[in-house]
Amino acid sequence: MLCTATVRKLAPVEALFAGLATTVAYTVVVEGMLDTAALSQAFDAARRAHPVFAGRVVGTGDGYHLVVEGRGLPPIRVRKGTARHPITRILDAATELAGLEVVVGAGDHAVTLLTQHCIADARASLGLFAEIWARYTDIVGGGRLSAVEPRPIPWSLNCLLAQRGIADEAPEEARGSAAPMMPSPAVGAPGDPEYARLRLTAPDTAVLAERGRRHGLSLHGILSAGVLVAQAKTAGEEAVARLSYPVDLRDRVAPPIGVFDGTNVVGSAEFSCAVRPGTALGPLAAAILRQLRADLAAGAVHRSWLQVGSPADPAPGAAPAIGMTNWGAVPVFVTPPGLVVTDFRGAITNLLPDPAESLFYIVSSVGGRLSVELTVGGAQPVTDAEQMIAALAETLRGFAG
Repeated sequence: MLCTATVRKLAPVEALFAGLATTVAYTVVVEGMLDTAALSQAFDAARRAHPVFAGRVVGTGDGYHLVVEGRGLPPIRVRKGTARHPITRILDAATELAGLEVVVGAGDHAVTLLTQHCIADARASLGLFAEIWARYTDIVGGGRLSAVEPRPIPWSLNCLLAQRGIADEAPEEARGSAAPMMPSPAVGAPGDPEYARLRLTAPDTAVLAERGRRHGLSLHGILSAGVLVAQAKTAGEEAVARLSYPVDLRDRVAPPIGVFDGTNVVGSAEFSCAVRPGTALGPLAAAILRQLRADLAAGAVHRSWLQVGSPADPAPGAAPAIGMTNWGAVPVFVTPPGLVVTDFRGAITNLLPDPAESLFYIVSSVGGRLSVELTVGGAQPVTDAEQMIAALAETLRGFAG
């Protein structure tokens, strides 16, 4: 059963994302004929089926409230340009919680779904995006959009876990220590962030995954260790490295939680240790995965997002955390004949005040191809994004053999 209220107060982590205007961009690059009018129809239909994406957030004296009401939907935005870079724009949650941006090129086009993180995590947003493409394909194929029963408003993480007997047990002074790690700075801030990307071929991705399986390691473990070793290689010295990453909890509770049943069904996991340029990737990946299993078993990951007030500063002398979010294999986007998906990109923007430096990775895969996108931001960044990605590529090649 889903929450049926049309207005409710945001839970702590939802309010955090609302206050920071955290917006996530999911970009699909396609080649062929794109009908933007049909795409607009598909987006409107998807929002009618999932009213939370047609809502808005209202700030009051006692916090933020989610409001879903009958009103005109903001239209999609279409402009001419290049599909080379994904669109990033901060959504104004007071007017829209989801937007669709289209860049029409000469032969390829970029279609970007923007969602406000306060009402949808990556799993829900990608599920919505897949529905938009399926509806679009039906429309251009001459089919009629069937009437759908609108889904009720999704529960907050706090409600979902409480229904399963999991409640926040951390003392007040410990709350906020595992606040979601996010990139910085926001788009347009002084000192624009630097981007770099590693995209493996499908055969190279398969070799890396098979090598990991032989050692009992997931791709997530391999990449987590890889970014820490790459950081040490780039720095040229041993240093204590900290990694923070979200964990999807939908299939880690009983009963499992549906894709659209919650807004942010996620917890945070962290790992910290001394890493040298020559640290072996395999044992480090195994250590990261052992720590994750232990924290999941203890319930620490499940409870980490139940009470957060603001992004926590690291302890005095602690190394800045590297952030990484792994979206895994994105859903198959159904497209009509003559329109082919060629790439997928991601980006996260927010109004988080700049630290000295922040490193944030987005990991995904489409068509069996692994993609790692790095954003280096902050007020005084010293890391070269291209150099870091080159070090990561070298580290992964060394592990794959």
